[in-house]
Formats: sequence, structure tokens, C-alpha cells
Amino acid sequence: MASSITFKQKSMRRIYFQKRRFNNNMKKYLLITLLIVWTMCQTVIAQTAEFVPKSLSLITVDSFISSYKDFYADNSQRISALDMLRKRNNIDIDAVTGSISYEETRTRLHFQYGLFASINLGITVPYLSSRRNSNLSLNDPAEAAFVDSLGDAEASGLGDTEIWGLWRLFYTDQADFQLGLKLIDDNAPLNNDVAEKMPLGSGSKELSLFLRWYLFSIRSSLMTFLEIEHIFIEDAKIKSINGQEILKQQSNNFNMKFEVSAHSEQLGYGGGARMQSIGSQKLDGASQNDGYLSYGLSSFLSYGNRYLLEKNIINNPWETRIELEKVFVGSNVPEIQSLSLQFITYF
Repeated sequence: MASSITFKQKSMRRIYFQKRRFNNNMKKYLLITLLIVWTMCQTVIAQTAEFVPKSLSLITVDSFISSYKDFYADNSQRISALDMLRKRNNIDIDAVTGSISYEETRTRLHFQYGLFASINLGITVPYLSSRRNSNLSLNDPAEAAFVDSLGDAEASGLGDTEIWGLWRLFYTDQADFQLGLKLIDDNAPLNNDVAEKMPLGSGSKELSLFLRWYLFSIRSSLMTFLEIEHIFIEDAKIKSINGQEILKQQSNNFNMKFEVSAHSEQLGYGGGARMQSIGSQKLDGASQNDGYLSYGLSSFLSYGNRYLLEKNIINNPWETRIELEKVFVGSNVPEIQSLSLQFITYF
């Protein structure tokens, strides 16, 4: 009798997750369809899209400072990072007490070159500085390994290098539609085998396929931007905390970003929304229950002369931008807040 009940519970749980996955996918595709239909109704031009003419180059430098100490659970209820990690590892609530917080600074250098009239090539080199601040008390000696793996930790260095290309599929005074392909290396250390160091890389090679759609309205000076990205992740062998090689697997990831902005002389302003669906990792077949679905909102200010490309040919177009972004709802997701600064120039 007990085994039949267990089997029934597993079946019901499997059906529940299948339905939730189906509903999440339907929401993604419905939102994408509505955004595309809406943008097709605009009268637009698109000169300032980040696509470089043949034989010219574009340099972008951006820096992100992000932090979090809480998570959104399955029902979007906010819980502490420690509570979420205890839940994932089946740790009793009284066995370990205290707090954990995370901070990261990510600075990236993007170089983009116009190889042909409709093809750009680029490379992105990131530099990361990550830190985990931990204040844990061990109340059950059986969970000593759990506490040791979540102590104070930090690391800094180069992140995973990205090589990418853009193909301008469709370009008129009404729209700019681009297809992109990105190869993400695993050159940065995952540090999965060193408890006192934070990861600087993913530990896997990744392939990203993305679409971008830029639109700009002369009458209202509104620019809209839509990006849809799907990331394919390669299985990889990594080292565990005890030095053994284990198989790391991860489901594919999906990202979508939508922004609306406007310009008043050299000052620009706007905001947007982002959705991320991150697949759960498996280590030697055991799920880490770390996959999540998140929704974030952002607002930004920009300053520079790049907007003049809509009207004239200018020398040395440039723009700087400051942006605030925050995850405001999700499932199994960190409540991340970030501040970023970006500088763009052509030469």
C-alpha cells in the first residue's frame, strides 16, 4: 500500500510540474506575439540601433553592481537566502541559523566591427569580482559540511569570454531586425571544488541564439527594443569539493527583454522589463533544484549625441547610460537589485 501511494504522489507531482511548465511557455509565447504585433503598428525609423557600418568599430564598456540576500519562493513569497538553501538541501530550520548575502561587480568590454554591410563581429571580455558574506551558526554537527560550503568567500578575475556575430536580416526606415549567434567559452574557473572561492565562470560552454528588433518613431521620439534569446548549454565534467570529477548538466535557458525610451535633446530616458527562465543544474544526475523563473523592471537615463544619427552624419557619436534594475517577482529566484553604467562610442 505504501509503495502505491508513493507512486501516486510522484505521478501527481510530475503532472503538476508538466502543467506549470506548459503554462509558463504559453505565457512566454503570448507575450512575444503581443509585443511583435504592437511594434508592427508603429511608424518608425531605426538609425541608432547598435549595428556598425562596414569597416567601422564600436566600443562599449559597461559595469554592473548587483546584490541580493533574499529569494522569491515558488509562490513568490520572499524568504531569506539561507532559508532557500536549507530548503534545497533538506536542512532542518533549527540546524543552521544566521544570514547569507551575495554581491557582484561585473565590468565588460565589448568590441564590435563592421565586417560587411549586413554582418558585424564582436568579442566581449568580462572581469568579475564576487563575494559571499556569511554569518552562520551551526546547531547540529551533522550539517557541518553544509555550513563549511557557505562560509565567507570571494574571487575576482576574468569571466567567460564571448565571441559573437550579428546578421542584419531586415533594415528599412521603419525597422531594424537582427539575428545573433554567440559562443560563450568556459575559460573562467567555476571554483566548485574550492569552498572559499566564488565562481567566475559557468563551467560549461554555451551557445546563444538571439533576435533583436529596434523601432524608432520620429513623431514621438520613442524607441522600442525587443530581444529574445535562447541559450543551449553543453554537458561538462567539473570537480566536486572532494576533488572527484562529476558530470554537470543544465537545461536550456530563455531570456526576453523589452525596452521603451525617448530623447529630449542630449538627454534620454526610459524603462523596460526582462524575463529569464534558467534551467536547473544536475550534478551526476542529481537535480540541484536551482532553476528559476524571474521578472524584472528597469529604468535608465542616458546622455550623449548618438541620437543625432537619426538626423545627420556626425563625427564621434557617443552615449553614456545609467540604469537601475530589480527582480520584483518570480519563482525560486534571487531578489537581485543592480546598478549599471554604460559608455558607447564609434570610431
